Amino acid sequence: MKKFTEFTELQETLNNPYPAVLKKDGRQGYRSTVELDDGGKLNINIEGDEHIDDDDYIDWEISFERNGEQKVTGEGDALRIMATVMKMITQFIKMENPKYMHLSAAKDKNVKKTGLQGRERLYGRLVKKAVGNKYRVHSDTDSSGTIWYIKRKGAPGAW
Repeated sequence: MKKFTEFTELQETLNNPYPAVLKKDGRQGYRSTVELDDGGKLNINIEGDEHIDDDDYIDWEISFERNGEQKVTGEGDALRIMATVMKMITQFIKMENPKYMHLSAAKDKNVKKTGLQGRERLYGRLVKKAVGNKYRVHSDTDSSGTIWYIKRKGAPGAW
C-alpha cells in the first residue's frame, strides 16, 4: 500500500512541470523545446492533418521525445516530463480549440505483460485530466501500444 508521503511527492511532481511555451510553427504545427535539469532536451510536437472521416476539421497528433527518443529512457523525471506535456496540451486547447487530437504510447518490449502497462495507464489518466470535461477520450490498445483518440464533446461521429 502506498504511503501518504508517496502520493504527496507524486502530486508535487505533477504540479511542477518544466517551464515550457508552445509556439506556432507554420499553418498546422506547434512546437516546444524544453531544457531539462540534466542538460537533455524535451521536444513536444503537435502536428495537424486532415481528419480521415471529417475533412472539414484537423486531427492533431501530439508527440514528444527526450533527446530524440520516444521510448522510456529511465532518466528519473518521467512524471515531470508528462506534467510538461499535459501543460502543453492544455495550452494548445486554449489556443486552437481543436475538435480532434490523438497521441500514443508504445509498449516496452522488455515487459512480458498483456493489457495496459503502467506507463499507458498513467498516460490515460493524465490525458483525461488535461482535456477536462470538454472532450471525450477513447483508447485503442494492442500488443504494440495504446492510442488515445480525443474528440470534443458534441462533435458528431462514432464513439
